[in-house]
Amino acid sequence: MEYLDLSHRSRKPYHGKAAVVLTGDLTGGIDAGIRSRLTQANIDRVLKPFQTIRERNLSRCGSPANPIWVAACYEESLHQEYCDLERRSEVGGAAVETEMVLSDPDVYNINGDINALAERIVERLPALFDGYAALRRGIGQDLVSLSKRMEALVYVADVESVRGGFVKVLWFDHHGKLLLASRLEPEELEGMTGMWSDGYSMRDAADEGRLIALLKDPPKDKPVKEGSDAEWETESEYGSAC
Repeated sequence: MEYLDLSHRSRKPYHGKAAVVLTGDLTGGIDAGIRSRLTQANIDRVLKPFQTIRERNLSRCGSPANPIWVAACYEESLHQEYCDLERRSEVGGAAVETEMVLSDPDVYNINGDINALAERIVERLPALFDGYAALRRGIGQDLVSLSKRMEALVYVADVESVRGGFVKVLWFDHHGKLLLASRLEPEELEGMTGMWSDGYSMRDAADEGRLIALLKDPPKDKPVKEGSDAEWETESEYGSAC
């Protein structure tokens, strides 16, 4: 996406335009004629194919301390297992707030290709990567180097994780590039959320050995390293009838 390819400085004009629309300040470069067309109906019509209002809101307020949970498992035969994973993960409780859950089979039912799911998340939640915490540079593929570039994380419950009884964690840099995917035990999620709130970082997690990568996306001439254990929790935004 072109927006994500921009530097944070280059994204500022877009933030300014958005602020003008939200505050109604017509002196900020949007004339009354354009403003008159920015009705809720027109906004919904234009954005609906690309992003829901819920996704837009979550992309602005999501953070490691206020994590987003994406449901990617919609197999009827696994419904009870998915509900059990939500319960064990404290979804809708102390680990992940109910309003931070995204559940839409038309959008997120992507299994067997973690990179494709990550791309869909970036496509739908581009503002999630607008923070300034990870402006440090580095090219290493070891966990410590990756930790320096981490900007955002998203918890995922897909078919594989539901069957295995664990939660996947996708770690992204500030351009929306997937740095690695790790796994967490659901019972640990509440504690992890609390640690992020207290200033815990991906570097801390790497130093403590909490991040053993399930998947990495290094240069093609380098092998992908194995592994992984970590954790987190959440609950379904639309109330998954569990």
